[in-house]
Amino acid sequence: MLDRLRSSILKCLDKDDCRHILFGGERLEPVKRRPMKNRALFPGIFCSTHPDEGKEALSHLRNSIHYFGFVVEKEYTENELAKKIMWFKNPN
Repeated sequence: MLDRLRSSILKCLDKDDCRHILFGGERLEPVKRRPMKNRALFPGIFCSTHPDEGKEALSHLRNSIHYFGFVVEKEYTENELAKKIMWFKNPN
């Protein structure tokens, strides 16, 4: 599961990709959904159908982190992080 998450984050290029990681593909428009190799949608961290639903680590993550930030650096210049970061509020 973590390998799929890492790979998705590294390929994350736009806000819809980030939303998919956090909230699952079901909340995206069909044309913006990107199924995994097995054609299933990635179960977002806040998706109720996440395979780790009910486990302590996922519950702790959902309750402890208030914002998630995604950054896709390209130039590695000064202040690039501040310009490129995309923030998403925890829906809980």
